[in-house]
Amino acid sequence: MKAYHKTRCPLHDYRSKCTYLVTLMKAPGVEPFSFLFGTKEASYRDAGVRYSAIGRLVKDILRSLPERFPGIRINHYIVMPDHLHFIIEILEKDRYHLGDIISHFTRECSVANLKYERLFEPGYHDRILRRRGQLQNMREYLKENPRRCLIKESMPRYFKAPHILNLFGKDYIIFGNFFLLKDPELTAVRISSKFTENELNASLSKYEETIRGGGVLVSPFISPKEKKYRDLAIADGANLIYITRNPIGERFKPAGWLYNLWSEGRLLLISTFQSSQPEKITRSESLAMNTLAEKIATEDLGQLCLQPLYKTP
Repeated sequence: MKAYHKTRCPLHDYRSKCTYLVTLMKAPGVEPFSFLFGTKEASYRDAGVRYSAIGRLVKDILRSLPERFPGIRINHYIVMPDHLHFIIEILEKDRYHLGDIISHFTRECSVANLKYERLFEPGYHDRILRRRGQLQNMREYLKENPRRCLIKESMPRYFKAPHILNLFGKDYIIFGNFFLLKDPELTAVRISSKFTENELNASLSKYEETIRGGGVLVSPFISPKEKKYRDLAIADGANLIYITRNPIGERFKPAGWLYNLWSEGRLLLISTFQSSQPEKITRSESLAMNTLAEKIATEDLGQLCLQPLYKTP
């Protein structure tokens, strides 16, 4: 798992009443915090983690945080082999910054263990959970974390070969990290030449919040302004679900910037290719691709059922 984008939200008061998802990465050389159990076919109820001694220490110190900071609550957590996710609620405006709480936690973990100088990499990532439904969606996402990791470990071909995925009653060819479809924070990108300055600024602010929170931008990125923003977003650490009209064949491998994103697990390609499509994209096709992006970002996708594009003999 790669390190997260670690910038704080510049306009947010981290002492205010709020709910966050916090992610901390295990320091290099530290033994795993936990070990996965279950199978890729299991539901999240049948897949999970067993703590190592270090993992139990991390869990116990995390759960004791409200004793030191009475104005907080640990809503949910998952101690993964190489990282820690937890949802923390700041119940009232406090004199403590979220960073103070995290610093206290990591320092206590370092002091309590006798084997390692520190258990976590410096810094942390936070997602601000303030929109309706985000908290519940994030809780479900964390519960599924062990199962997703089991699939990645046992079925690497899922991410290295094209597959067929049915979305909204239609089959598409996909390639890359299909788990991006289940991220709790999906945002469709559309930048119109008809946007007023206020509309453009509001859209860009929403996209930037999604990037900073580790969410996923969804778009065909058709217009020149969208392409320009796409390149800026990639440089800023964005994850992309990229809807393309280009074909994805059996031996497909992305090239250039697509390869870099794919190799980092930050890309899912969804191909709308049709053998009879015109050479240049039409307005109706453009509208359909943007509509698909919007539906992916806003509608419940249900269970993802993938089929190999080409079955091995």
